Amino acid sequence: MSEEKCQKCWNGEFPIFIDYNKSEQMEFVEEEAELIEFCASRQLNPCWLRYYEAEPMYAWEGVDVNADELENEDGELDEEVQKLIDEFKKKLREIKRPIIYWASDNPIKVSENQLESWCAKVKGTLA
Repeated sequence: MSEEKCQKCWNGEFPIFIDYNKSEQMEFVEEEAELIEFCASRQLNPCWLRYYEAEPMYAWEGVDVNADELENEDGELDEEVQKLIDEFKKKLREIKRPIIYWASDNPIKVSENQLESWCAKVKGTLA
């Protein structure tokens, strides 16, 4: 399968992940200033890097309550236990912000203008 497949274009919003060394973990950046500092501190050219969309995970998506061992012989939970589980899940849904971000599997394309802007800012930081 070719790596030249159609890439999603970056929408200009942060956070994103940066792949700068395939043998290490990707770097998560929440804003442009972090990206510039990261590149400057490692003397990396932003044009050399691969960028990945940061996919948010919300609290309610990442929690599965397994209460199988508390079920009676009919496969039902005690009413009080079920009420607590439902309340817990409701509270998780009330957390509207992402709890963690995961890097998408496919790199995203960053415009040449944006890369040039980041390169100029990195050079300005190093000067």
